[in-house]
Amino acid sequence: MSNGPLLRFLAKAQPIVITLSIFVLVYFRSIDLLFLFTGSTLCAYTAKGLKLIIRQPRPSFTMDPSISKKDSYGMPSSHSQVMAFFAYYTFRSVFRDTPLAIFLYIFTFLVLWSRVRMGHHTLAQVSVGTCIGALMAHAWYNLWLSKVELLQPFF
Repeated sequence: MSNGPLLRFLAKAQPIVITLSIFVLVYFRSIDLLFLFTGSTLCAYTAKGLKLIIRQPRPSFTMDPSISKKDSYGMPSSHSQVMAFFAYYTFRSVFRDTPLAIFLYIFTFLVLWSRVRMGHHTLAQVSVGTCIGALMAHAWYNLWLSKVELLQPFF
């Protein structure tokens, strides 16, 4: 069994999301988006820190021998955590009903699925990453509503 084109594309989710984020931020020059991307960066570093604390290994086997094994820990899945952050924050924001948001929800689901399918994470590692990412997005968006949004006229 080999990786199909969809799985190969999804394996590159991180650089795709980072590139699109930078493009959107530069194009719109919005404090709202800057706050979103700052939160997602914090979320990614939180995932890396949790991996060093939890130290749970990645799956020891995969159905596809062409998949390279990573040397880092697996719990929680960083990809899942950051993608869940983006999806949940987008859902809470004004972007929730746009075609871009719908695309992001589908893309997020596919990334989560691909992490398990490619053998990079267990379902538990992806589930925990997803929950942490959504909780961080919830807290980050509430911070925006309660504190930062009030400063927006000054930017």
